[in-house]
Parts: sequence; structure tokens; C-alpha cells
Amino acid sequence: MFGTRSRVLAAARLVADGETTGSATRKRIQPNLVVLVPGPRPEQKKHKAPAAPKPRPRESPRTSKTRPVGPRELVLDWLEELPEFPLQSGDSQTGSQLRERLSAMAQSQPTISALYACMDIDQRSVISSKISYQALVQRPGYRNTLFKNGIRAVRSEEELPDHISKLLERILPEEPLQVCDLDQVKYHRLRNMAIEGTKEEDVGELLNFESLSTVTRNRLDLKRGVNRLLERLRVPNKKPDDKVSTPKPDYHLGYGLSAFPIENLDVLDQLDSSEIKFPFLEIEYKGDGSNSWGRLWVATNQCLGGTATFLNILDQFKTQLNQRSLKTQSEVLESIVFSVVTNGTEARLFVTSSDGQGVFKMFLIRGFLFYEDQGFDKLSAYLTNIIEWGADIRLGHIKTALKALSDSFEAAENLQIENHGSNIGGEREEGSPTPAPQAANTVADRPLTNGQDEQPAQVRGRGRPAKRSQEQVKGKVGRPPKKPRPA
Repeated sequence: MFGTRSRVLAAARLVADGETTGSATRKRIQPNLVVLVPGPRPEQKKHKAPAAPKPRPRESPRTSKTRPVGPRELVLDWLEELPEFPLQSGDSQTGSQLRERLSAMAQSQPTISALYACMDIDQRSVISSKISYQALVQRPGYRNTLFKNGIRAVRSEEELPDHISKLLERILPEEPLQVCDLDQVKYHRLRNMAIEGTKEEDVGELLNFESLSTVTRNRLDLKRGVNRLLERLRVPNKKPDDKVSTPKPDYHLGYGLSAFPIENLDVLDQLDSSEIKFPFLEIEYKGDGSNSWGRLWVATNQCLGGTATFLNILDQFKTQLNQRSLKTQSEVLESIVFSVVTNGTEARLFVTSSDGQGVFKMFLIRGFLFYEDQGFDKLSAYLTNIIEWGADIRLGHIKTALKALSDSFEAAENLQIENHGSNIGGEREEGSPTPAPQAANTVADRPLTNGQDEQPAQVRGRGRPAKRSQEQVKGKVGRPPKKPRPA
């Protein structure tokens, strides 16, 4: 089989022009259009069986009835030879469907929409906007992208660092002290998720944890974000050609402006200009039904990028403290944040840490099955402990470090103002460069006469030279001596 789709369209255009505008127009178009159309086979031309006359389309009054065989007949013969299967691997039209469409185009002037319809451009081949937006975190090689930028999920055989283990012992005991009791309706809905499946938005609505709603309501310092994009400049990107996807957590928790003193807001805005300051908890929801596109693996990828961005903001804060010789306040700040991924039937709790050198590691703490007894209750209790730690201990350390940094900036500004004022007053500090001498002039090089001002004549008035005194006019003062004439 020879020929391509472009040849078919060009031939159909030629046939349509000939049918609608007549032979005169066809003669004008043909020299400027090159169409490769195969002719009839020799055996068919010599031994063509008689066939019943086919209905022909209406001809223009200017078209001759006894014209010879033209391109239209050649195209129709060629279309009859098309096989009954798609021409190319990406085509969805068979030969008969293509013949019907081109024959319909030959009856009238083709339009742009008809040409696109003939080329079978279908909206079914377009990927939905949500899948294309999240395509980066869905790719199998996205973990390699994270690893190149210093972000990785730690395997189970690697032990937790000591400072993380001690923190988890305080805020995440083996058995939580307080376990909330669910009502029977919500308990059965959670168990039915494992059987019926749910959509992503339904998971987020049903898993509105009591710990999140109750604790955050009583804490005015906390501020939450729902489907809010993080700042692109805060994402830890080391490879410009292989960047991390900009995080957009389903839920993340941090601090509002009301949590910090007013006198420290200027420094705070330089450290973190986002609306939610220093976030420490991220939750990603995924569906578990037939129409859900996500998986917990994808949700884990999102938490890897989101928690690394949280810690990158905190690391930049600690860098400012170290540059100001405030290492004590910097060491108190714990570079630790938490994240949860869930699909309605199970959940996984992670902790992410940073070493301060651009390396971020995420550890799996434990998993929870909601269809088991107290699975959901234990997760809610752990989240309550995490939120209380973030609202009390962590926020207190951040306030102390922020105040120390603000005081350091203020002291440096006051010292600079004092030095500037002393230089203006004429006091020269030891080791400072000596000011350049003034340009010599006749007034400064000699004793002042009566009635003369100490200001040079070149800078008095509006840039005009001052009037000379009577002695200067007579040539006694201010005029250089005459040179002796050569003999």
C-alpha cells in the first residue's frame, strides 16, 4: 500500500475544487499543486468488467459533459483499493470510513473542521488536566529526580538517628495515652472503604481527623493550608535540568503571623514570605476506587518534595543564625517534620529530617489499617501529639531564635549609624584612610587681605567668578610675574 494521509487530503482538496468551481478554476490550480496519485492498474484498464452506472454528483453548468478521465476518477479508483484496516498504527479509520468521508468532502467545499475530522483528531486522545499536572510525580523515574536533588526515602534496614529516636519517644509512644472513640456510623464507613472504594475528595472529607479539627481550633497560633501551592524558590533544587515538582499539599499545617511578635515580622518575612510560616505537618489523600488515578506511592513522592521544602525553609533560618554567631539558638531548632499518606483504608506516618547540608531523608515510622480495631484512633492520637509538639515546643524554639536574630540585626544597624555619625562629625577612626587634600588656590596659599572671603572665587555665587579687588585690577595681587623676554 502506498501513499500517506497528506496525499489523500491533497487529492480530496483537488477533487472538491474541481467539483465546485469548474474546469477553468481547476486548470488554474493544477499547475501550482503537486499531487502524487496512482493511476489505475493496466489490467483493470484493458479488462474492466461492465458495472452498473453509479450516481454522479451534480456538475457545474460550466463543466463539460464529455471531459476525459481526470483526477476524480483516479482518486475514486484508488480509494476502492484501500484495505479494510487502519492505514497506520495510530489511525482509527479503516478504508471504507475514509472513503465515505472523502466522498462527502467531494460533494462540497471542504472546511477546516472537516479536514481535522478526516485526520481523526479526537478529544479522547487528550489526557485530562489533573493527570497531566501530576504527571511528574507519577513517573517511575521521579525517585531518581528526588535523589539527585538530595531527597530520598530511607530503607527499613537503616536505623533512625539518635536525636530523631529521642524525639519520637517523647511525642509518639508505642501506645498513645489518649485514644478517641469513634461513633458506630463513622466506624462502619471506614471499614466499608476497604470493600467499596472511595474517591480522593471523599477520603479527605471523611478523614477530617478529630485531632486536626479540635486542636487547631483551640490554637490560634496555628494556620492550615488546603491545596495551596508552596513557593517555588523554597524547593530544594540542585539540578536545574532535573527539578523537583513544586509541592501542592492536600493539607499542611504551620503558623500564622499572629504567633510572632510584631517587632520581629520584618525579619520573619525575609525568612519565609509565605502565608503559612514554618510548616511541620503534611497530609496527602488518595482514592482507592475504580476512578482514582493516584496511589500511595505517588502520595509518598508528593510528601518527599513537600517535607523537603519545609525543612529547606528551616535550614535557611539556621544558616542566618550561624552567620550571626548564634549557634546555640540554631542547635535548639530541630530539623524534623512529619507527613501522612492515606487512601481511606490505610495510612502511613513518616518523619523527615535534614542534616543542614542539603540532604533530606524520610523514614517510615508505622502504618495503620482503618478496618482494624483502633487503627484510625491510634493515628488520630499520634497526630494530636505531633500538633501539640509543634504548637508548644517547636514554636517556642522558633520564637527564641527569631528574637535573637532580630536583636542581632538591630545591633548591627545601630553600630553602623554610630559609625556614620562619627565620620560626619569629623572624627576619623584609627586605620581609616586620610582624606585627600583640597585643591590649591590663590586665597588658600596666601594671607587673606582686608575685605576678602576665605571661599574660593570659583565656587562663590552661581558658578560665576567673583569680582576682583582694586589691587588685583591694578595688577599688584594675584597676577603671576611676567616672563623675561628672550635677548
